[in-house]
Amino acid sequence: METHSQILDRLRSAFRSGITVPEAFRQAQLKQLMSLMTENEDQILDAMKKDLAKDCYAVVRGAAEETKALLKNRFDHIFYTGSQAVARHILHAAADHLTPVTLELGGKCPCLIYGKVNITYAARRLAWSKFFNTGQSCVAPDFLVCSKATRDALLPALRQTLEDFYSKEPESSADLPRIVSPRHWTRLMELLKRSKGKVVMGGESNEENKYIAPTVLVDVAEDDALMEEEIFGPFLPILTAETLEEAIALINRQEKPLALYVFSEESSVVNTVLEKSSSGGFCSNDGIIHMALPTLPFGGVGASGFGSYHGRWGFETLSHQRAVMLRGWTLERLNGLRYPPLHRGQAELAALDHLCQTQLLTHVM
Repeated sequence: METHSQILDRLRSAFRSGITVPEAFRQAQLKQLMSLMTENEDQILDAMKKDLAKDCYAVVRGAAEETKALLKNRFDHIFYTGSQAVARHILHAAADHLTPVTLELGGKCPCLIYGKVNITYAARRLAWSKFFNTGQSCVAPDFLVCSKATRDALLPALRQTLEDFYSKEPESSADLPRIVSPRHWTRLMELLKRSKGKVVMGGESNEENKYIAPTVLVDVAEDDALMEEEIFGPFLPILTAETLEEAIALINRQEKPLALYVFSEESSVVNTVLEKSSSGGFCSNDGIIHMALPTLPFGGVGASGFGSYHGRWGFETLSHQRAVMLRGWTLERLNGLRYPPLHRGQAELAALDHLCQTQLLTHVM
């Protein structure tokens, strides 16, 4: 088996040969990749079903130790998505070689519901974006902020929505995948055990098949265990704030998130939050779907990462904009303006003035 260094040397050698430069080669490679996935679709889906009880989408997470061992080599550009802990190792390794880095790190993405809003629609869109892939998404709403009155109106709608989505027995639902690993299941259950919030929906779990039910908690404080780190699982803590200013201040006390969601029919509310907050992405009256638009850059800010990709943004991020100037040998006489001895400049200036006057007369005539 090849080592990381051998693989990297082989790939770099192929790149330097020029074989990857033509557009036709790149299109052919992409078509072969699509063919590989299509021809092995049944095996891929079967493996996903056995491993995570998933039918059609994958969880991609790199192992920290293997990432560190890859990082002993020199790269032209490093793109990483994952945890902040690993990202710090990447930045240190990249700094040694002055390698550019693009980081997409997730974080605690807030969702704010404020003012006039359609509670039924809000419950459905919030539940879908939060519990998609059982909450294992870097842009999933990590916590909800709303007033107590909004919370009390939302909870019955949220309970009905979860039943509609995953039935009264979500563990048997084909639409609710399992937690990615036993270690991650244990981490989530420890967070839930440490939380002082009140579980009003869900809370059930099964370690044997890595199952955790969609869970909603109320009376969650800012310093609760569920607010210490990105949850990356099916827990939705609800915090309360009675004014828009209080809600924005609560959100801004957290690290800058990868995404921020606002549910409100009042454009003044949406615009106020947009203007007075900072996040990698922003979406009103929905969740997650902004990252599916190739016309929008996707990336973080501050603790949630830097750099962006998707569509042309990824091409620009991973490409070097090389400045190129191509010259011939004409007008060499005018170069005397920059050549020493500099006292000769008067003659060259006179020649340049004459040339300009001649071109002007020719243009006028």
